[in-house]
Amino acid sequence: MNKMKTKIIFSLLVVGLFLASFWVSSSADAVALTVKRVIFEGSKRAEVITVINNSDKEETFRMGWRHYKMTEDRSLRAVPEDALPPEIRPSKDMIRFSPRRFTLPPRGSQQVRMLLRMPAGVEDGEYRSHLWIRPEADVQEFRAEVDKRTKPGKTGVAVRMLAGVSMPIIVRKGDLSATAEIQNLSFVKKEGFVESKFTLQYQGNRSVYGDLDFLCNVGSSNEYLIKFLRGVSIYPEVSKRNMTMKIIPRPEKPLCNNITLRYTETDGFKGDVISILSESSAAVQ
Repeated sequence: MNKMKTKIIFSLLVVGLFLASFWVSSSADAVALTVKRVIFEGSKRAEVITVINNSDKEETFRMGWRHYKMTEDRSLRAVPEDALPPEIRPSKDMIRFSPRRFTLPPRGSQQVRMLLRMPAGVEDGEYRSHLWIRPEADVQEFRAEVDKRTKPGKTGVAVRMLAGVSMPIIVRKGDLSATAEIQNLSFVKKEGFVESKFTLQYQGNRSVYGDLDFLCNVGSSNEYLIKFLRGVSIYPEVSKRNMTMKIIPRPEKPLCNNITLRYTETDGFKGDVISILSESSAAVQ
């Protein structure tokens, strides 16, 4: 075989999440949303979300639907629409949104209008689908980038990352409620960190969404926030979530002898507190 310029262009697409890279050619964080979730309940029938192009180049974005099932230990798992379990009732057929595809300049934004059209006779309950937004892959641009980076007579392998985001679109009908309780809380010292294990025990017929705050030495003069996690959801298809987290000590702060974990429900928009769902404390062993 003569000295031919051989190039292998390998493009890996993960719908709604990533496309990743060797050099690394990435559009990570190229898209952002002004809200984390949309909930239609009561008399609410319309919503407007804003999509922002965070990249330094013009991007064309596409929007569509996807479905996820929550598991006790692995958080969300993608589920094909034709294989949805009965406990997941999709909302996508109730929602109309526009536009579905648009092009934005660098740092530009686009408003997407959503309208709820609930059919007559829909049973009480919570309905959920996830709306994904991602940049479209520009194959020609990617090929040019590979040509530019691959030396003559060499083999080039590249994988591009197309970052996208998804958000739950929830429709609620009827008198729904939910509770969550922190159980089996423990804190154990490891080398360089404290390992926290606990269960969020759930009961109800609607999802909950909120923040986890880890507070050291509550009630003393040495009280402080050592760790937090925002946007922790529990969906109705599970009865609990088993969680393990690392807590890194803060050397500038007093020693943490006990930790209080607080799960606070928030509105998912501005972070306004709705209620404290549960609170539990344990000594650091």
